[in-house]
Amino acid sequence: MSWVKLLYVIGMVESGLNPLAINHKENAFGQYQLRPIYIQCVNSRLPENEKFINSDAFNPEQAKKIVKLYITYWIKVRDLELNYENACRLHNGGSGFIFKKHKTNYYWSKCQKVLKTLN
Repeated sequence: MSWVKLLYVIGMVESGLNPLAINHKENAFGQYQLRPIYIQCVNSRLPENEKFINSDAFNPEQAKKIVKLYITYWIKVRDLELNYENACRLHNGGSGFIFKKHKTNYYWSKCQKVLKTLN
């Protein structure tokens, strides 16, 4: 799996790669449509001087770090293979086991369409 491809796919599906995107209804922001709880989850494992703030979601480089930390952590905790499907479903469905449920099927199908354009 390529992180460059994965981040491109998630960014395209979430916002069309718009780093300033805001979804007020879901309280999600940035090109990866990060929610405060997602950022808090990452921060809970970081030293105080390395924590992210919500506005980091609007900074493409900071947002990439947040997404990579989140996915890497939960892939390891859930003992999953690091692949596009698991990573996309975790990003969309959260750290619980919802990512395995049908609720993330539609999201995964959108990610697959973007992935196919890259091959």
